[in-house]
Amino acid sequence: MNSCTKCQYSARKLSELVLHYRFNHQQEHDFQISCQVHNCAKTFKLTESYLKHVKRKHKDFHEEHFSRWKQFCREPDTLSSLHEFQNDHGNHFMDHDGDPVETAQNQAENVINFKRKMALFLLKLRECNKLPSNAVLNVVKEMTETLCYHHAEVSDSILKHLGEKGIDKDLIDSVKDVFNCQIQTEVACNELNTEYKLNKYIREHFGFVSPVQYTTYLIIGLLVRMENTKGFSAVIDPLLQDLKLLEEEGITIMKSDGEHRLYGTVTAVIADNLGAHAIGGFLESFNCLRNCRHCFVTKQDMQTMFSCNDFTLRSIAMHQAQLANVAQDSTMSSVYGIKNDSPLNSLKYFHVAEGMPSDLAHDLFEGVVCEVMTNTIGYCVREKFFTLEELNNIITKFEFCTIDKANKPTTVSNQLRNLKVKQTAAQIWCFTRFLPLMVGDKIPYNNPKWKTFLSLRDLLFYVCAPVLDRGHIMVMQDIIEEFHEYYRENFPEETVKPKFHYTLHYPKQTLEFGPLIHLQTIRFEGKHSYFKELVYRTKNKKNICKSLAERHQYYQCIFNVASNFFDSGQIETTDGSLLTMCLLRTEFRQALQVHVGDALDVFGSKSIDFMGITYRNGECIVSAQQDGHFIQFSNVKHCLVIAGAPYLLCTKMSTIDFDRHFYAIIVEDSTKCEIIKISDLIEPHPFGVYSHPTINNSSVVIMKHMVHVP
Repeated sequence: MNSCTKCQYSARKLSELVLHYRFNHQQEHDFQISCQVHNCAKTFKLTESYLKHVKRKHKDFHEEHFSRWKQFCREPDTLSSLHEFQNDHGNHFMDHDGDPVETAQNQAENVINFKRKMALFLLKLRECNKLPSNAVLNVVKEMTETLCYHHAEVSDSILKHLGEKGIDKDLIDSVKDVFNCQIQTEVACNELNTEYKLNKYIREHFGFVSPVQYTTYLIIGLLVRMENTKGFSAVIDPLLQDLKLLEEEGITIMKSDGEHRLYGTVTAVIADNLGAHAIGGFLESFNCLRNCRHCFVTKQDMQTMFSCNDFTLRSIAMHQAQLANVAQDSTMSSVYGIKNDSPLNSLKYFHVAEGMPSDLAHDLFEGVVCEVMTNTIGYCVREKFFTLEELNNIITKFEFCTIDKANKPTTVSNQLRNLKVKQTAAQIWCFTRFLPLMVGDKIPYNNPKWKTFLSLRDLLFYVCAPVLDRGHIMVMQDIIEEFHEYYRENFPEETVKPKFHYTLHYPKQTLEFGPLIHLQTIRFEGKHSYFKELVYRTKNKKNICKSLAERHQYYQCIFNVASNFFDSGQIETTDGSLLTMCLLRTEFRQALQVHVGDALDVFGSKSIDFMGITYRNGECIVSAQQDGHFIQFSNVKHCLVIAGAPYLLCTKMSTIDFDRHFYAIIVEDSTKCEIIKISDLIEPHPFGVYSHPTINNSSVVIMKHMVHVP
């Protein structure tokens, strides 16, 4: 028996199972079909692609199971066979005598639901491809007319043929009556031919959750038109009431071992600086006397104080006393940097004075890093190390590895007086990592201003790490203080802006909230792009928040219908094929035999996607801790799928040295090999391998952040 991986359907023939996938599951966003012929593990999103692969790569198997595929799809008994419950191994319900019985509900689970299939198709057109509703309805209209024309053409041809054969008139009339009935696909189109009918069906069958609208705003996270409100208090009051209920009464969860009551509260509020000051009740002008929401430092002291422990931190008691003074004398607002109390302070376990960490995306990548990059590049151009035209030419021609291409930086201004490095957070992070490889060979060693830039790289190396222990945080503090001293010493004409000062609070915030890379707003801004595109495509701007919230919920319905919504363990491969064991290198065969035994071949591919991360041949991964303080890398030679699990066949790389001037780790490949299961990796993200700018035949790895090796 061939069993469906998405439901209880089973079929005696593989062709019937593939047809079942095609009609019932192919449109689900998480649909995937695996080859599994002779250890082949190539995966496909479409059954058509699967069939082409089998025909091209496994001809004997195709001849056995799919040689009559086109005829099979057109046979009268094909659709009816899909409706039957064919599993003889447990899918039947049993009567009291132990005999299998088929209920109407059981049969209905296997009937092709053309209306559901059509609704999901139209929903994807509207929400994934963002087609206007009118365009979607035109698609339905044209499909209906095409089906009707085809239906009439087929029925006319059959009736003419029956007449020419001299078939009895009564039989022809009965056949004509059958053709006059609407087919299922035509009925589905007619029942979904208006926006109201389509939305009604989606709401009833796809798990639609209606957004809750209040008089001042609409919750979807919090999707708000602030010009229609009177501050944040009116906006978030309903949310605060729910949070207070969660703090005081909690929620009850029923499990197999009994009833559990869980309580919760707000841990941190994540926002850019302007948003954080607005919702926290701090002054939104950063030219005031005290513009830091974390400490009580003055604007003048920011220019000279560079020790993380020298600041008087804001506390709840201090904040409440200052609010009382501001209430009595509004002029004290500019002295304290506070304008009013925050509605978030009404929560029992949260206070804005201690619960609003810094945002790396805006503080570092769109603030500090841009300033340092601008000053460093400007200095190098004035010293004639290179020109802006040369730099732009290098940026354009630099050969980024595939993993780094998505965020490669753009060129800068060709005029020094207009030089301002300003790119997206992801691009500026990439630019910072690869600038030493691009121009490091043109800059003298031990140049003091270049040391300032390298000190910034040290700061990013630790601050952006996803895992840190207390020892790392102490090192981070020393590096941040050193960076401030270097920057002030080498660029004395530059004013220390508030974003520079905020970095001095990173060590303490990391101890309180964990690695700050997990708290940046860049992921939320990625979500905002969905709404921005909808606003651009939406012509009716009346109550735009409601429109966006509903469209987002319709979009979520596409994922709600998936059978394994929370399963993220799917494997996707590209350019896969079976690798013949006897043709592999001896050391590769020896490493593989532990996992595949005496198998004659193993499935390999150029790349493999697992848990949202893509691994490619030629990239490297962190495999272990080498002797000393160096990390050991392994170069990926083949991406494999063994027994349904993803593996990487690698050659070990020796870490030779760390070249600080280029901020690169020099590595050397070897003949020693190892096979690593992806789920066991120390650091899940791979790295590109580049050539050293000055040492021939030498490779380097550019790391994004520190890797914690247990």
